[in-house]
Amino acid sequence: MAFLQSLRHRSAFQAGLTMLPLFTPLAVFALLGGRVTSRIGARIPAAAGLVVAAAGPTKLARATAHSGLALLVPAFLSWGIGGGLLTPAVVAAAIAAVPGERAGWPRLSTARRGRPGCDGNRGRGGGGWAAGGAGRFLRAFHAVALAPASLYGVAAVFALVSLPRALPGGRR
Repeated sequence: MAFLQSLRHRSAFQAGLTMLPLFTPLAVFALLGGRVTSRIGARIPAAAGLVVAAAGPTKLARATAHSGLALLVPAFLSWGIGGGLLTPAVVAAAIAAVPGERAGWPRLSTARRGRPGCDGNRGRGGGGWAAGGAGRFLRAFHAVALAPASLYGVAAVFALVSLPRALPGGRR
């Protein structure tokens, strides 16, 4: 959002519309990811979701002050699709790992989870980027974009190695 609002001078509404390709597939692919996870287990959907999601921030790391929708939309789409595949797999694996006597606890933490970073940064120093600081902003933005991409890659390997092939109760 800071990139779109501070560097690209978009309104909060325009920035929100630009990010729809991130959040729409997250919701839609969560349904697909849930079906796939219930059929084959959490391992492959989690790893695949992480790999696909990693492509989003990796693409964003190439953004410039003049990057348009041709770069942003594919980056947001892959990030959202990957997140949609990943989320149900992680939730299924977490719930399956909880002993029966504590079965209600995961629902509490899932219900209270927030979305960090969605509070908007207008009025909190973002205006300084326009005064010759765009290069500094982009260097930081690129580093911040590559960090989750790298972590997604590490997590994908971890998911393949550590998640069980099938869910308890005979379901895969």
